[in-house]
Amino acid sequence: RVDTERTFSVPDDFDLKAKLSIQRIVKDDLTIEAFTAITSLDAGRFELSRLEMKHGEAWLRAKLGVGAGAEPEIDGTLLLQDFDIGRFLREASAIDTIAGELDVGLKLSTKGNTRDSMTAHLAGSGAVVMGKGRIPSRYVDLLATDLAKIVQPWRHGTHETNINCAMVQFDVAAGTMTSRSLLFDTETM
Repeated sequence: RVDTERTFSVPDDFDLKAKLSIQRIVKDDLTIEAFTAITSLDAGRFELSRLEMKHGEAWLRAKLGVGAGAEPEIDGTLLLQDFDIGRFLREASAIDTIAGELDVGLKLSTKGNTRDSMTAHLAGSGAVVMGKGRIPSRYVDLLATDLAKIVQPWRHGTHETNINCAMVQFDVAAGTMTSRSLLFDTETM
């Protein structure tokens, strides 16, 4: 059961500033380096003014702000560059059927005191770019089931799809995501 009417608020009479830096985080085969988080709480507004971490050659950088009040305003950005998703998933002992490097950029904002109102006010934009890689064919089938049947009716039983490149750019307004562009270049389409 999901409770969609749970509300929250941030007190506006508490201030705090904190910085956390960790040189290396290791969990089994997964290593995160140069982890830094700088936070503050000032007049009820929480700021994660800097979140950075490195995995291999990839950098993740993010910011988040949460305002105080009966209907808090939330805004954030995320930038992920040269992220080897296959390596990360293997090291995290998740799956080893995805390979490729990703670049991700997101800028989102919302306001509200329930999940429903935050979803309704969600706004922003984003982009995801992937170079050469591979993904399980079932994901391609989900994205382009009808197109794949029309273009290649003989295609059956392929477990992986090699990707030449992929890119999506999108906008979000009033909780609805709209694609501005979508490119998905594979060996089969």
